[in-house]
Amino acid sequence: MKKAIFLLLLAVLAASAAYAFEIEGAVSSYTAGESANIRTIDVLEIAKASLGMSIPLDFNGNTNLNIAGDFTGRWKVNTSDNDLIADCTALSLLMSIPLGESSYGSFEMGRFSVKDSTELIFNQNLDGVRFRVESPLFRSHLYGGYTGLLNARHNPMLPSSTATGIYPTAPSYITADFFVYMPDIYEDKSIGLEALGAFNPVTPAATKLYAIARIDGKFLYFIPYTLCTAFSWTNENNSFGHMANLSFASMEYTINKTHFGGKLLHASGNSYNFSNFKQLSAIYADRNNTFLYSNLMSIGVFLDNTTSGDVNIATNVDGLLSLGANSSIIFSGVQWSLDINIPITEKTKLEFVLREYIPVKAGSLNTTLSMFLSFGF
Repeated sequence: MKKAIFLLLLAVLAASAAYAFEIEGAVSSYTAGESANIRTIDVLEIAKASLGMSIPLDFNGNTNLNIAGDFTGRWKVNTSDNDLIADCTALSLLMSIPLGESSYGSFEMGRFSVKDSTELIFNQNLDGVRFRVESPLFRSHLYGGYTGLLNARHNPMLPSSTATGIYPTAPSYITADFFVYMPDIYEDKSIGLEALGAFNPVTPAATKLYAIARIDGKFLYFIPYTLCTAFSWTNENNSFGHMANLSFASMEYTINKTHFGGKLLHASGNSYNFSNFKQLSAIYADRNNTFLYSNLMSIGVFLDNTTSGDVNIATNVDGLLSLGANSSIIFSGVQWSLDINIPITEKTKLEFVLREYIPVKAGSLNTTLSMFLSFGF
C-alpha cells in the first residue's frame, strides 16, 4: 500500500511538472565582414544553437529548476582560424518566497547571471548563491560565488586570456556583492548603494574591492537621468591604498517611439592622485576591443526609432579620449554604428549592423558590416 501511494504521488507530481514545463531555444547565424582597409576583408561566420528550460518542482510554481546551454561554431573564411565553444549558461534552483501583498523574496543556487550597478565592472555568469528581496520601499540582493568554473570564452575576465578550446576556464575569483536600491526616496529621485568584492586565491594582488553609488531621477520632472560613481581598490603590494574611480552621467528622453540621449563617462588613469581603474569582466569601450574602461573619457549620443512595422533603427556616435603625459588630453578616435533590427515573427528576427572606429591618435581603422539571423521556438 505504501509503495502504491508513493507511486501515485510521484505520478501526480510528474504530471503537474510536465503540464507547466517550459522550454525555449534558438538557432542563429552571424556573418560579419571586417576590414581595416578597402583591399582586405575578413569574413567571420558564427553559428549557434541554444536551448533553455524551466522545470517546476512544486504545484505553485514557486520552486523551479532553470537549465540553459549553447553550442557555438566560429570560423574565418579562407583561414584555419576556427573553433567550437560549448557552455552551460544557466543551471540553478530558484525558490520564490512571498513576503506580503506586494513584496517577495527569492533564493537561488547554482549558475546565474549577475551585473553591477554600472554594468561595466562585473557583468557575466557566476556560480554561487543569491538572495533577493523586493518591496515597494526598496529592493536588495546579496550574492556570493566563484568564477573559476565558468567558460572563459563566454565570460571573459581580467587579466585577459588568449585561452582556446571548447571550454577553457575563467580566472578564479571568489566574489561577494551587496546591493540596496530605494526608489523615489526623495520626490522623483532613487538611490542605489552597492559593495562588491572579488578575492583572487591564486594571485592575491589581483583582489579588488568596489563601492558604488547611483542616483536616478528626472530633470525638470520629465527627462530621466542617471548619475553613477564607483571607487575601487586593488590589493597591489599587499595594500589597498591606491584608489581608482569610474563615473558617468547619462540623460535620455522618449517621444512616441523615438528614444534619444547622451552619456559622459570618465575612468581614471594614473593621475590626479587616482590609479588606473580596473574591471573584473573584460568589457571594452570600443568596437575593436582595444580600450578598457581605464584612463578613458568618452562622450556619446544615441538615437533609436521604432517604425509602425516594429522595425527598430538605432545609431550612436562616441568620442574616446585619454590622458597623456603631463595630464594632456589625447583624442583617441571616434566610433559610430547603425543598427537595423527587423522582427519577422515573435521569436524570429533579422538584424543588420554597420559600425566603424576611426582613429585620430590611437587605435586602428576598423569597419564591420554584419548580419544576424535568429530562429526561436
